[in-house]
Amino acid sequence: MDLYFVILGILFFIFGLLQIILFFKLWAMTNNVKKIAQGNDSPHVDWQLRACVLTGDTDRAEKLIIEDFVEKVRLHVIQHGPSDYIGTIKQECRARFKAIGKQMPEAIEKLQNGANVIQLIP
Repeated sequence: MDLYFVILGILFFIFGLLQIILFFKLWAMTNNVKKIAQGNDSPHVDWQLRACVLTGDTDRAEKLIIEDFVEKVRLHVIQHGPSDYIGTIKQECRARFKAIGKQMPEAIEKLQNGANVIQLIP
């Protein structure tokens, strides 16, 4: 009977230790929600852009850049509000247009914040 309690005690100790480890792993995962919410999809877009440059499909590359710009502005509005300045997103977009040998559209150049993008379609 004594051996039974020792084995049971060891099993409960191992089970409790695993529960603590699981708790901290889940806690760490919830901290990654911000990274998921930011939609860090740019590496995927970058590879699609590289493929477009290699194939000479600059029209598709331009469309991808604009779609990625709009998505980043959308996420920026969610996190910082519509009145926050989007200059860094525009700089990244400008650099991508330069990489494919095209000028950034004037409509994007005029945008100053997320509210300007929202107002495009009332």
